[in-house]
Amino acid sequence: MEPRISSRFILAFAPEQWGEVGRFVHLWRTTYEFNRRVGECLNGVSGHFAKALVLHGLANSLTPALAHERVELEQKGHSSNIHSSRLAAVLEEVFCELYSAVECSAQVVRGVYGRLRGVPGSSRDLFKNAKTGKLDRNFPKDLERVLIDGWQWIEPLAGLRDAITHTEPGLCTWTNAETVRYINGSAGSKDRAHVEEDVFGRIQKEEERVNEFLGLVFRHLNSTLKDVEVRLPCGIFQSVAFLRDVKVSELRDFSSGRCLSCRWFDGPERIECAGEEAPSARIPTCPLIQTCGAYRRVKEAAAIEGSR
Repeated sequence: MEPRISSRFILAFAPEQWGEVGRFVHLWRTTYEFNRRVGECLNGVSGHFAKALVLHGLANSLTPALAHERVELEQKGHSSNIHSSRLAAVLEEVFCELYSAVECSAQVVRGVYGRLRGVPGSSRDLFKNAKTGKLDRNFPKDLERVLIDGWQWIEPLAGLRDAITHTEPGLCTWTNAETVRYINGSAGSKDRAHVEEDVFGRIQKEEERVNEFLGLVFRHLNSTLKDVEVRLPCGIFQSVAFLRDVKVSELRDFSSGRCLSCRWFDGPERIECAGEEAPSARIPTCPLIQTCGAYRRVKEAAAIEGSR
């Protein structure tokens, strides 16, 4: 059941919205001890992908301005290409952010399996080793297949990212088919510019591929997590953080697990807080208890225990 959220309650526990990446972000500490670098890359997976989507939306909003340059070209015989360059710069960043999400995911894989032979520090070498069969025989076969299949489209994406990273922005123009063409002379070969006849179509396809790839990688990583109970924040209400305990295999929706914080605001079940008993009057009652299965589960268990 969807929680009815008070305007003052900041929700932090929403498993239905996490996806495979979000699930691993919340649960990896049950099983692994990542160094700072891997931790940053883990956060970067969803961070870079989210930036790509934001930039894609920004690019959509900039596209109509290309019509002004078409009119300027027809009237004056030339155009400043300001809007074209701005749009191209944003689109180039979309490609870069998408590849960065993939690269960060490869670094997380290395954080998990880096002890095995053939799992190098370079993200690209990891893909290449999978393709050429150089990964350790103990490397998971399902994940190896994901890397091999992914490299078919990741390699050209990586090449495009390299080509546009150290160049000036390309140019964008409307085509007769009402799609947007992207051109970058510095990103192509010696005798030919790099051209995307339908750059928004290419970006849409890359977003779908990256999203599917990340889902497959982190579905595997989630399968490696220990099935233990973990303490997670539910949210914040009136400056108080509410918590619950939930077993990894039972984490499905907002009602999963057992409410921990009810011991703070239900008077008969006060607990020690920072070495002192916390008066229940000082702890606000969670506004979600009427619809929260985690709270109901604790109260039902207490009632059964009390009847014995």
